Amino acid sequence: MNDLNIFKEFLEKKNSINNKLNHMVNLGFAPSTANGKEYTKEKINEIIKDLNDEHFTISVCGQINAGKSSLLNFLLFAEKTILPADDTPWTAKLSTIRYGEKTEAEVTYYSKSEWEELKNLKLKDEDSGESTTYFEKFLKKDVNNSALKGIYKDSFIHLENKVENGISLNELENYVTKPGVFTPFVKCVDIKVNNELCKGVVFVDTPGINDSNELRSKVTTDWISKSSAVIYLFYTGQPLSSADYDFIDIHLSSVPSDKIMFVITKADTSGDYQSAVNYVEQSIKNDPELQNRKLFSNGSKVYPISTYAALLNYKIKEGIGLTEDEEYHYDRLNDLNGDFIEKEGYIPDLINGIKSHLMEGKGISILNKGEQIIGDLGKTKINSIKIALNKKEDFERNISKSSEELEEKKKEIDETLAEIDKFQIAFKEERDNFNTKLETSILKHIRSMLDEVEKNTKRSLESIEGAKNSRKYVEWQYKDHLEKGFFALQEQLFELRIDKEANILLEKFEDDLSKVSKILKPEKIRYFVPKLISVQELIKEFSFSSLSDKSLLEKGAKVNIFNIRMDGFDGTIYNAIKSLSNNIKTQLIETLPVKFSNKLNDFFEKYTEVINKHLYEMKKSYSEIIELDGEHVSERKKIIEEIKSLHIELEKFEHEFKKITTNG
Repeated sequence: MNDLNIFKEFLEKKNSINNKLNHMVNLGFAPSTANGKEYTKEKINEIIKDLNDEHFTISVCGQINAGKSSLLNFLLFAEKTILPADDTPWTAKLSTIRYGEKTEAEVTYYSKSEWEELKNLKLKDEDSGESTTYFEKFLKKDVNNSALKGIYKDSFIHLENKVENGISLNELENYVTKPGVFTPFVKCVDIKVNNELCKGVVFVDTPGINDSNELRSKVTTDWISKSSAVIYLFYTGQPLSSADYDFIDIHLSSVPSDKIMFVITKADTSGDYQSAVNYVEQSIKNDPELQNRKLFSNGSKVYPISTYAALLNYKIKEGIGLTEDEEYHYDRLNDLNGDFIEKEGYIPDLINGIKSHLMEGKGISILNKGEQIIGDLGKTKINSIKIALNKKEDFERNISKSSEELEEKKKEIDETLAEIDKFQIAFKEERDNFNTKLETSILKHIRSMLDEVEKNTKRSLESIEGAKNSRKYVEWQYKDHLEKGFFALQEQLFELRIDKEANILLEKFEDDLSKVSKILKPEKIRYFVPKLISVQELIKEFSFSSLSDKSLLEKGAKVNIFNIRMDGFDGTIYNAIKSLSNNIKTQLIETLPVKFSNKLNDFFEKYTEVINKHLYEMKKSYSEIIELDGEHVSERKKIIEEIKSLHIELEKFEHEFKKITTNG
C-alpha cells in the first residue's frame, strides 16, 4: 500500500526542509543574532525535532459493523485482520496506530481509581428499566472468565496505569476482543507498524457508538478534538440512527465542520458506484438531522468506498490466491460493475480526499513555517555579519581620532540615549491612545457580531419544527453562525482600515526614532532592528480557529442545553443561547483585543531596546579605542584584515543562502 501513502509528498518536503536546516547548521548559519532574533545550534536542532514530531491525527469513527476495522486493517496491515471487527462497543478498545521501525503493540491498563470509577458507574438497564452498574452489566462476567483461566485483576490494576510493551500483533486479540483474557482490564492500545502509510500520521480507531464507558468516552473525545481530520463511516443503505446522532453530538460538537469527512462503506452492496453516490445525495446530504447540525456545506463531499473490492484488487496484484468465497464475490462485482475492483474500491479517491483535506490546513502551515525558518535563519546570519562589519568599519574610521573627539562622540551617544528615553515617554501616550481606540473599536464589533449570532441562531431554531427538536441543535446552529460571524468580523476590521492606521503609527514610530537617533545611519539600522509586524496577519487571528479552548462551546452548551425541561421554545432555550454568547464574549473580550495591543507594544519595546543596545556597544568601542593608547597603527591593520575576512564571509553566506533558497 506504499503507493497510497497519504503524505509522501508532504514528508518529502518536510525532510527537504530538515535537510536544509541541518546543512545550514553545518555551514555555520547558526549561531547568529540580528533583527531581534537569535538562532543557536541548539535552537535549530530543537526546531528540526519539532518539525519531525509534527504529525496528523486522523480519528476513524462510526456505526458498529460500518467497516472501520476492515478499512484500517486493509490500509495499515494489508490482508491481515489485526483490529477486531467487534460488535460490542463496551469491549472495544480505543486503538492508536502510528509508524514504528518494529511492528508491535503497547497496552495501557486501567489504574485503581479508574477501575473503581467503572465499578461504580451507574447505568439503567434498557430492557428491564432497573438500575445497575457498568461493572455488573459489561465487565463482571468477563472478569470471572479471565479468573477461571488464571488471569486476575490485581496483576494489572495498579495505583498508576500499568503499561506493557513489545506485544506481538499476533497476540493482540487477547487484549482487545471480547474473548480476550486481558480485555476487561485494558484501557487503550497503541500499535506501531512498519508501514510507510503511517509516517507522519496517527490513526485513531475509536470504540464506536453506544459507548457507556465514560472514561473511554472522554479519551475518545480528547483524541477527536485534537484530530486533524475526523472520518465518520456508515454502511450503505443503513440510515444514520439516533445512536449516530448522539455520538456526533457528544464527540464532534467542538470539531470544526470542515474537519469532518463522511464515508459510506460497503458501497458495492448498492449495485454500482453511481447508486452509492445517489444514495449519498438523496439520503445523507438531505438528512435533516445532519442539515440542522450544519455538518454539510455545498462543497462537502461524501466518499462511497468498498474495502472488499480493494482487498480483492490487492490480492490479485500481489498474486495471492482467492478463497472460494472471494472468487464468488469477485465474479459478482465484475458482473455488477468492474470499476469497483479496477479502481481499488475507490479507496484511492478517499486517500486523495484525506490528503487534500489535511494539506489545505495543517500541512501547508507546517511547511510554510519550515520555509519561513530557513528564510529567517539565512537573513539573520547575513545581517549578523553586516552588523559585525558595520562595527568594525566604524571602529576603523574612528581609530585615528583623538581621545577628545572620541569622548565627544560618547557624549553624543549619551545625549541620544536620553532623547530616546524622552521619545519613548512621549510616544507611549500616542501608542496608548491608539490602543484604546483600537480596543474600543474591536470590542464594539465583537459585541455586535455576537448579538447578530444570537439573533441568527434564534431565527434558525424557530424555523425547525418542534421545540423538542430545536433543543438538540442549539449548539450546532450557534457554532455555524459563529463561524460566519468571525468571517464577517474579519471583513469589518479590514474595512475599518485598522491595518492602515496601525501601519501609519508603526512607520511614524520608526521615522521619529530614526530622527532622534540620528547618529545611526538609517540604511544600517535595518540590519539589527526587528521587522515591522504585519497588522494584516494580526487581524487574520480574529478567526473561528482562535477559539483554541475547545471547551468554550461546551461550557455554555452541555449544562444549559441538554438539561432543558420546558416544552415551549421561549425561555430556557433562549437562555442557553445567551449563556453560550456571554461565555464566548467574555473570553474574546479578555483575550483578542489585548493580544493585539500586546503585540504592538512588544514590537515598540523590542525596537527601542535593540537600538539602545547598539548605541551602548558603540560607546563601548570608543572607550576601547581610547584605551589603545598609541597602538592605533597595529590595531588598525588588524581591524582592516578582519573587515576583509568579514566581506569574504558575507559573500560566502550570501552565495550559500541563494543556493539553498533557489534549489527547492
